[in-house]
Amino acid sequence: MITIDVETSSEHDINTPEYVQTAKIKWCGIQDLKTGEYFLLPHSEKERAKELIKTRGDVIITFNGEAFDLPILKNNGYLLGNQFTSIDVMVVLKKHNSIMKRKLLRFNMKSVAKTLLNLDKGEIDYHIFEKDDWTPEEIMLIREYLKQDIYITGELFKYCDEELSPLKSFLSDYDQKKLKYLTLSPASYTYSVICNELGIKKEFEDGVVHKKYKGGKVIEPTGEKFIGKIKCLDFGSAYPHMYMMGNLFSNKCYCCNESEKWCANEFFPKLQGKYCSKTLGKIELIVKKFYELRQEFKKKNDPRQYALKVILNVFYGTTANPVFKKLYNRVTASDCTYMVRTCILYAKEVFESNGYTFIYGDTDSNFLLDPFNDEERLLKVKDEIISYIKSFVPLQQDTFDMGIDARIKAMFFIKSGDRNLMKNYLYITEDNELVVKGLRIVKSNASKLSKLIFKKYLTPKILESLDIKFNPLDVRKWVLQELTNDYTLAGFDMKVNNPKSYKMVGQLERQVSLKYGVGVHFMIPTNSFGVGKGLKICTLEDFKDHNLGVKNINLRHVYKELEPFLSSGSVMMQIKRGKKVFQNSLEMWV
Repeated sequence: MITIDVETSSEHDINTPEYVQTAKIKWCGIQDLKTGEYFLLPHSEKERAKELIKTRGDVIITFNGEAFDLPILKNNGYLLGNQFTSIDVMVVLKKHNSIMKRKLLRFNMKSVAKTLLNLDKGEIDYHIFEKDDWTPEEIMLIREYLKQDIYITGELFKYCDEELSPLKSFLSDYDQKKLKYLTLSPASYTYSVICNELGIKKEFEDGVVHKKYKGGKVIEPTGEKFIGKIKCLDFGSAYPHMYMMGNLFSNKCYCCNESEKWCANEFFPKLQGKYCSKTLGKIELIVKKFYELRQEFKKKNDPRQYALKVILNVFYGTTANPVFKKLYNRVTASDCTYMVRTCILYAKEVFESNGYTFIYGDTDSNFLLDPFNDEERLLKVKDEIISYIKSFVPLQQDTFDMGIDARIKAMFFIKSGDRNLMKNYLYITEDNELVVKGLRIVKSNASKLSKLIFKKYLTPKILESLDIKFNPLDVRKWVLQELTNDYTLAGFDMKVNNPKSYKMVGQLERQVSLKYGVGVHFMIPTNSFGVGKGLKICTLEDFKDHNLGVKNINLRHVYKELEPFLSSGSVMMQIKRGKKVFQNSLEMWV
């Protein structure tokens, strides 16, 4: 195993396809992970680099290598053929971010290294690679920079290998040897595992159209704010249980005649397929095995439970994707989601008929307001629901149930016009934990200022008051206080390419590139100074040089992110009435 990083130059912008096609390698860094040796070689030692890659590169590890380093190595004659396993750490992190212990918001090496390893990526003036010869001091600088990059790449590989090792044991020996647990997407990984369990060869279908089908059911919130004894009840592993109880892969069984097969009935009237009603099929047995194994692993806190979670969650989707030739069965996937939708709608109906207020439903979750404050009564109603559903399936499973996923004392939905938005809500648990779903404030691109205001000021007050609406004047005070301490909180990084790469003349990124050059710039949004037509932005240096103070900062994006927490009728709400009023409101806000 070796890690590789190359430093290059080209007449083209680095963010264009032309750069990769024309780039010349100036330095090549290699680390042998087995021996720990580093080789930091200028272009004059190309033959030595080629030999090292050829003799030690059974597995080549890079960061963004699939798009950058590897094609450049091939174009420059450093890499011949494809007889090696490629691990692009950046691609691995993106594919498996959802199951990593630490979630990533950005995927550049600097951010990833700091977040996961607390390591600093080196800095260098890239113009140095436009040269062909360097002074001893420059060579030392380049070597330090290159060594740090390949060291970080190797450490990130080790991190990924450890984090994702629970996925390994369910693959074939060949796939394990080829490190497929790192390189496969969750869907391809699941397909590989199922084929390995069935003892069949994986086959893929290229160039096919993925026909859509109806997915999970989301029931619109019935109000904006709820205080009281609220329970979130989940159908446990709903999709895997539908596969098992409906035997949804057994449509070609030979033990049942047509009249014996399980099909549409009074509870599932729109079921499309006809399935074996007698014994679990091979694939259903695999789903059952993995489900039961995961329960055992969870009790023992065995990390392999996360691999099984991936398989059970992703499996139903692979059955509707024609790429996965051996599992493709669109009717099966469609029937699975249809059965879960039917179950959650039935649960809503029964809970309401028993006096509970149904607040919200999403896929397999039911949020209920319990006016009786009687958990035992609630669970009895739940048992009746589960028992009734089971009576309409051919192969009942004892493990199919609903459990209390959260005990909540206050829940809030975000209103847009006269509707409460779905998948946008907050709730406070009985343990006084604030949970936020879907709001801009928790998105990766939310501003530092908004996140700080939410964490430092709003969260404690929400927990104390059991309310999410606040006087905009108070919020303004907090915003100004933090901006006065550090006005860079309103800024953001913007990466821009060569102006020629933008089709629209007025595109903001193009304007920034023309004025400030290609690269990453830290920008401050302003009311009147900088580039751009509507929103104007300038670099931090320009902001300082022109003595622009806090009052010149445009807070439109901050308002958008904090809008759900501002009381209605506020001066900020007038933004929606027109540009002139918006400008006046903004001045009052600042």
